[in-house]
Amino acid sequence: PRLGNGYPETLEDAMPEPDWHYKLLAYLFACLTRFYRAVERVCVSANLVVCYDRADRRRCLSPDVFVTPG
Repeated sequence: PRLGNGYPETLEDAMPEPDWHYKLLAYLFACLTRFYRAVERVCVSANLVVCYDRADRRRCLSPDVFVTPG
C-alpha cells in the first residue's frame, strides 16, 4: 500500500521474522541506542521503510537496524 504522497507504507516483499531474528534485532537496537545515547544528533532506528531516490519512489529498503548521523 502507498500513502497519499506516493511513498510505500510497507515493502511488498517483506518477509516475517523468526523469533531469533527479532531478538537479535532488539538486542542490537538496544546496544546501539546505549552506545550513542550521549552523542547529539544521531538517530538509531529499526524496521523503517527508507526511500532513497525521489525520482523513483519504488527504490526503497527496510534495514533491520540503522544509525544516521546529523
